[in-house]
Amino acid sequence: ANRLLARADTLLAKASTLDPKWTTPIVERGWLTWEKRKTVGLDKGPAREWTDQGLQFADQALKIRPDSEAIHLRGTMRYWRYILNVDIGSLSGDRLLAAAEADLRAGGAARSNPRRASALGLLSHLLLRKSETAEGKLVALQAWEADEYLTEASAVLWRVYSAWLD
Repeated sequence: ANRLLARADTLLAKASTLDPKWTTPIVERGWLTWEKRKTVGLDKGPAREWTDQGLQFADQALKIRPDSEAIHLRGTMRYWRYILNVDIGSLSGDRLLAAAEADLRAGGAARSNPRRASALGLLSHLLLRKSETAEGKLVALQAWEADEYLTEASAVLWRVYSAWLD
């Protein structure tokens, strides 16, 4: 898996050099760092590394095009840093959570975001964790409606179910 991720990263880096204004390869490299979590784990050391890389790719893409899918990537990385209690310097604690929420809301609102359902799914997790049950349930339903074949569909449906119970 690591070899294939490295190969994909190499190809995306090459695509980025061929067209420096194209944000898709940059954002996809960020999502590859997200996939690394499956091979390196969620301990603070590796998590700091893959979230740092993901944030760097998101920032690089946002400098080129501020309205890109990179907002969703940045929100995902920020939220996971919050969940795993990985310090991000000036954005820590409540400020980090608020920044992640704002990014995920923007990523979920963008109809052009191909991973819109994923952004809404993660936003529903964040809202339910903040005890904002009603809104968390509604956002989870939006995620389900946006893509019922979402990879994390079972988790989204569980959030809807548990929010209904609450």
